[in-house]
Amino acid sequence: MSSIFGTTECKIELNNDWTAYRDNDKQSISVSVPGNIQYDMFKAEMLPDPFIGDNCELWREACESDYTYSLKFDASSQLINKENVELVFEGIDTISIIKLNGIVIGSTDNMFKTWRFSVKEIIKETGNELKVFIKDPKEAALEIREKRKNSSEILKHAQKEFFGQKPTIQNYIRKMACAFGWDWGPTLPLSGIHKPVFLEGWSESRIQSIYIETKVSSDNKKAEVHGYVKFTDVVEEKAEAEINLLLPDGKEIIINKALIPEAQNVAFKFIVENPPLWWPNGLGEQPLCTVTANLKKSQKIVSTISRRIGIRQLETVVEPDEFGTSFFVRVNGVSVFAKGANWIPADALSPRLTESDYRRLISDTVKANMNILRVWGGGIYEKDVFYDLCDEYGILVWQDLMFACTVYPSYKEFLQSVSGELKDNIGRLQHHPSIALWCGNNEIEMIVLHYKKLPENEARDYFYVFEEYLCGVVNRLDRSRLYWPSSPHTPYSNNTDQESGGDTHFWGVWHYGMSFDAYLKRYDRFMSEFGYQSFPDIHTIKTFAKDDELEIESKTMLYHQKNGGGNARIMEGVTKEFGAPKNFGHFLVMSQFFQQKVIKTGVEHWRANRSENRCMGTIYWQFNDNWPVVSWASVDYNGRWKALHYSAKRFYSPVLVTAAKYDNELKVTVVNDYAHEISGKLLLKLNTYSGEVVFEETLNIEVNACDSKVVFTKTGDEILNNLNENKCYFTTELISEKISSNNIFHFSTLKEAALENPQLNLNAENNNKIEITGGKFAKCVFLDCDDSKAQFSDNYFDLLPGETKTVELLPVKQENPIDDNAYKSVKAISFFDLKT
Repeated sequence: MSSIFGTTECKIELNNDWTAYRDNDKQSISVSVPGNIQYDMFKAEMLPDPFIGDNCELWREACESDYTYSLKFDASSQLINKENVELVFEGIDTISIIKLNGIVIGSTDNMFKTWRFSVKEIIKETGNELKVFIKDPKEAALEIREKRKNSSEILKHAQKEFFGQKPTIQNYIRKMACAFGWDWGPTLPLSGIHKPVFLEGWSESRIQSIYIETKVSSDNKKAEVHGYVKFTDVVEEKAEAEINLLLPDGKEIIINKALIPEAQNVAFKFIVENPPLWWPNGLGEQPLCTVTANLKKSQKIVSTISRRIGIRQLETVVEPDEFGTSFFVRVNGVSVFAKGANWIPADALSPRLTESDYRRLISDTVKANMNILRVWGGGIYEKDVFYDLCDEYGILVWQDLMFACTVYPSYKEFLQSVSGELKDNIGRLQHHPSIALWCGNNEIEMIVLHYKKLPENEARDYFYVFEEYLCGVVNRLDRSRLYWPSSPHTPYSNNTDQESGGDTHFWGVWHYGMSFDAYLKRYDRFMSEFGYQSFPDIHTIKTFAKDDELEIESKTMLYHQKNGGGNARIMEGVTKEFGAPKNFGHFLVMSQFFQQKVIKTGVEHWRANRSENRCMGTIYWQFNDNWPVVSWASVDYNGRWKALHYSAKRFYSPVLVTAAKYDNELKVTVVNDYAHEISGKLLLKLNTYSGEVVFEETLNIEVNACDSKVVFTKTGDEILNNLNENKCYFTTELISEKISSNNIFHFSTLKEAALENPQLNLNAENNNKIEITGGKFAKCVFLDCDDSKAQFSDNYFDLLPGETKTVELLPVKQENPIDDNAYKSVKAISFFDLKT
């Protein structure tokens, strides 16, 4: 227990010395707060590692139990003598009743909300006892569902099979939805006090919150930082507000305002000449400023609040145009093509996550040239550190509200709880420059309108909740950002998920078995979900599977594949494009290479069509995992980059040259995401796999800022000139003073391609740098080594004849250094070795 005392405020933290027990056995253990009881049981060796084999099943009883948390503590005379004393739980997961000194002081029903209870009349200086009774979340959700199932037409409908699923329970309880299981995650509905607990005492007024907006002039030469400070109570006489803006160069601007008695807020405005602008990754730097507000009485600070901000003008542009309705982000006057992935909670056992984990993951997005993450609505409003790092690295955040993939209630008590949840979280996050928009939900509008086509009386509750009620709440809390009711959503339409406007989710390639060339027929304005699964690396698989389980259909491997029919889809795609794998190890490599080929096809097509803001975003599904699993992720649970993430580093580069075949026409396009024009020479070649250069042409190219340009077009017949397409590949290389980009197009499937032995030569030195040289063209060079803590600075790459590439051996996690002799075990194969 620690204490912080000020002039009129004091705070006592209550995060230590907790115990808890399961109500049906009374076996008490020490527990961590913040934390989850089941994770504490795991640390106490009462539960096995849930990620090994099918051990997750052994957690079922522990997750479906009631628990009691207990704490004995002393307060202080300074605290209990304050005019106001509150017990604050920043987060309880989820349904609970709270007693202090034997008196019920309140209950909770929402893990996303902060709970405050007045305890002035109950708290003692010494000998306090606090108990938190937490109910089994599954049982609690079932009870609520039974009680409320007839509260609206849409919920009556949901009691039947809905969207191909049995009636859900996660929609009745404000708990992380994916805790009840998802098609990439385990069923682990944990319970506990998952955020800090403390006592707060204060007398007279204090600062409750601060609201901050930034505006930038059209020429970016002047900025305005304005907002208001809100107080908990009416302000007494002779009080003063002091608001400071600290710029990155150390310059400080101070505003002092004498407060009007009885006022509960004060507005402020700073004018900044030649402001240090915050930019998304790839467009500029991320300078951060600090706004501090002090409440002063008799020249003494009695209450303070501080927020770190970035000065930028951010707009989400939704306007009619020649293609339908635009949808893109504009920052400081620059149209931003959104390049990123969907973020899910980074660990099903959330207490394991550290700041280092968050920094590594956000750093990985930057290394892959991303500029946006979508925080998906079936997870959580992330920790402060997540948004702090996105601010620092220039990663925009598409922030879903926590609703996903089923219908939700509309009764008064539910909406009041959600309103409090939004007040807490939007108030906590609104100042972050990285947050681009608030989105009401994930895929519910699509379910209601497109899949089920519900009659008006059944869909009415959906539109009330997400297009009226929540829209109003969000707009009152943050007037500076767009509220987008659902993803996908097509504005000004009675349908949803249309290419002509808004954002879309296209799952035809994965769920419906379409060829990945189907992407080339779509011109979506903003593709916010699309994906394809692959298996994780063999080193990750060996953390949960024994050697005799290393086959696709083993019990353990099937348990770590949560998408029905997923393995068959992967095998079908791999076999059709590449041929049948020789063994399990080769299949893992081929599955990852096929995943990156699928996503690369879509991303490069949409980026090639960014001109006139036609296509302005790709957020693939998904960036990360929450346990070791077969999934759509590009970075697996253990932090290892899959082929997709290495490929993302290339296909998300600021300047991209890409070639794609539309019907029988091959188009070469240069994409420029920079806010300045680029120029250079583009070298085009038609090569045979045996090493002959059949055709060569050099073009001088210029591409405008934030634009794409088709620079070469010919039919396949014109290019091949009677050569067999199985024997040729086409290369593009852009050369400029500071920019380079290259790409390769294959006219046939690799299964049919006449690849020859590339005769790879490896030179590994003791400084962990590896040189790879090929005599002939090498497709998908895959590097591996025996050290499971190691990965490579590049992998799954192509190597042109005679080309030498230097790759560095790196630790997957900085806190786990690789062995000094790891370089000695490095091995390399190419796609030639994978072919049967």
